[in-house]
Amino acid sequence: MISKKQEFEKEVSELEQQIESSYNEFLDMSRALESEKESLRNILKEIQNLKHDIQKNQDDFKNLIPVLTEKERTVSGLKVQIDSFTEELYNDYSISEQELVSEFQNRNLERTKEEVKLKKLKSDIQMLGSINPLSIEEYRSVKEIYEHHRVQKEDIEKSKADVEEVLGRINEESEKLFRETFEKIRENFQETFSTLFNGGRAILELTENEDSLNAGIEIMAEPPGKHVQNLRLLSGGEKSMTAIALLFAIYMVKPSPFCFLDEIDAALDEANKLRFCQILDKFKDKSQFIVITHAQSTINRANSLFGVTNEEPGISRILSLKLDEASSIAEKVTEAVV
Repeated sequence: MISKKQEFEKEVSELEQQIESSYNEFLDMSRALESEKESLRNILKEIQNLKHDIQKNQDDFKNLIPVLTEKERTVSGLKVQIDSFTEELYNDYSISEQELVSEFQNRNLERTKEEVKLKKLKSDIQMLGSINPLSIEEYRSVKEIYEHHRVQKEDIEKSKADVEEVLGRINEESEKLFRETFEKIRENFQETFSTLFNGGRAILELTENEDSLNAGIEIMAEPPGKHVQNLRLLSGGEKSMTAIALLFAIYMVKPSPFCFLDEIDAALDEANKLRFCQILDKFKDKSQFIVITHAQSTINRANSLFGVTNEEPGISRILSLKLDEASSIAEKVTEAVV
């Protein structure tokens, strides 16, 4: 029964380890997701900055083109006027263009506002520099990185949902199996308790908790002639009998091939030892019991006996005896003597 209980606890432990492993994987994936999100935010920010710079350069360039075109038209018109004026000046007054320019320079005439503005516009265009043709390629590269991280984010979120679904199914199935097993044990407990105490009743309840897998178990016992009591208020023998009743109630759910019991009857009186032996007789066809005991009544019910002696200090010797064979030999010896 202890092995069965350990097996059951092992199954529960494995489920808990699976849940813990899934939960740790979920945490690792969540941390990876947060890291990817941070990288993605930085990439998006860089993309926005690049787009902003490109747009600003394009807008500035577009704004300067019509202004420059207008100024060039103005300059062209002025040149036409100057040529016409120069020709008229020469025809009417016989003054050449060089003479006229020299006259203006001597008078330290300021440049026209249009020429100053034109020079400033040309300077502004030079300050803008050439448009970087690699910016479009860089934008495409960053966009590919963004798409890669976006797909990874979707995969992580899907994996997270799958893990949560698996955890939900595991918890639901675990709770269902636990409640079904607990109900069987509770019914068996009442039966074994009544057999061992020759009456009375026992109560096995879960403590109040929304999660039955983490709830405690409360045992109440009512031996014949007594009121329902907590285990702490029972005598040593009654506690042992109640524990034996619970042990075999669990064992009845799914018996194992063999069961090892270590001085389980030590605190029992002779009458209770006999009832304990009756329980063993009930299960002996289904399981093999290995019992360490000093009780004569328990020894008498055994099929085989194994004893340990110390004939010499520090050296143990194991003796074995099958009671059926011993009885047969004893009968033959008795017949021979007679």
